[in-house]
Amino acid sequence: MGETAEIIFREMSSEDIEAAFNIESKVFDISSVWSLGYFKFRFNRDKTFAFVAEIDKKIVAYSMIEFKEKIASILKFAVDPNFQGRGIGKKFFSAIIDFIRQRGGEVVQLHALTDNFPAINLYESFGLKITERLKDFYKKTHEDGFLMELKF
Repeated sequence: MGETAEIIFREMSSEDIEAAFNIESKVFDISSVWSLGYFKFRFNRDKTFAFVAEIDKKIVAYSMIEFKEKIASILKFAVDPNFQGRGIGKKFFSAIIDFIRQRGGEVVQLHALTDNFPAINLYESFGLKITERLKDFYKKTHEDGFLMELKF
């Protein structure tokens, strides 16, 4: 593929929720997809920070992070399937890690399906390590998850 147009990373606004939720619905299976109502609830929480990646004014990725003191939990991180494989996820994840560092985060945590190798490989490339296998973590499908963690 040729060069990707400029990627803009910015805070998610309430006008972006529908586009981010559409990505949510395409990327995550029933085990981990949030309802639109829950998506809006998480977006509006005090300790939640949400970001989007935009190309040509189209939202192509989003992330939600929750801070609990010095621990940043990446609740969601997704790239639209039509834009995967272009390095967007790696650049966006790098921006998310930079934000966490700048905000004083000392630990990054996230969960991943045990068979989501592309995501696990991405997270490991940033230094996250699998710290625990969580049996039946995804209750709807009874799938296991990994807890992954990075300490600065």
